[in-house]
Amino acid sequence: MSARFLTSMLLALVLSACGQAPELPSPGRMQSVESNRRAQAAFEAGDYARAEAEYRRALRADQAIEDMEGVAVNLLSLALLTPVQS
Repeated sequence: MSARFLTSMLLALVLSACGQAPELPSPGRMQSVESNRRAQAAFEAGDYARAEAEYRRALRADQAIEDMEGVAVNLLSLALLTPVQS
């Protein structure tokens, strides 16, 4: 095989990957991400009750879509929030 043929095939492969639409996150994943964003904003504003509610909402969303990494992150966030509220 010639170098020109291999270069053409490689270029075609790269360009075909660029033409695919990105995969959209599921509604459950979007809800979890948005709840986490709101929780972080509430935490930074000192509104710990609202932060807890948003972390719990994100936790439920992650449990519903069986996102174990998200579940772990939200449980950790809730655990870290507990001493601040005391």
